[in-house]
Amino acid sequence: MKFPIDTERDEDCFIVVSCPSLPGCHSQGRDLPEAIANIKEAIEIYLDYTGETPVQSPTPNCGQTCVEVDIPSPPRNTHQQRERARVRARRRAGRSFPSSPNH
Repeated sequence: MKFPIDTERDEDCFIVVSCPSLPGCHSQGRDLPEAIANIKEAIEIYLDYTGETPVQSPTPNCGQTCVEVDIPSPPRNTHQQRERARVRARRRAGRSFPSSPNH
């Protein structure tokens, strides 16, 4: 999946890279190839941490650079996914939920 990125040079001559479609997803590098490799890793970590799986690539602005990031398909019917769905459903219904007996 392709993600648009913004690049700029900071006062220490590092290349600072941001992914505007993922709030707070930033990285940097000493040169452009290093910065792009770092933002790809940051995007992967961001998506893994948030559990988001974008359905389609964000649309880049005119002249904006894009990076290609491999997004693995999510596992199906895992215990963790079922637990997250249960918690979301209870929150939507306004009910509290008990703590896991394992904690």
